[in-house]
Amino acid sequence: MARSITLAELICQIRDSRKEQPHTTVFKLSDLKKGSFNRLAQQGVAEETQEIHSRRLKEKLMAAVPGLTAHAKGKEGFLAFDEDTRPLISDVFR
Repeated sequence: MARSITLAELICQIRDSRKEQPHTTVFKLSDLKKGSFNRLAQQGVAEETQEIHSRRLKEKLMAAVPGLTAHAKGKEGFLAFDEDTRPLISDVFR
């Protein structure tokens, strides 16, 4: 139950950030994962059961948030909205 709530909150956070800053939204997957760990801990989920797979998290977020696309630079993964991808990703990778 806590995992579903955490995922729903993360989806809302991503959607809300899009409304607040419509042209400057890039998410580091590692930051999203850390935020999920923190939220699970706040909900009382034991640390040893907090395993979150980055790939599964990325796929769930992309399925739930229309227009969200994945990008990578080395080992780091990023999520951005499709219509912003070209200008934002070029700025991030400079």
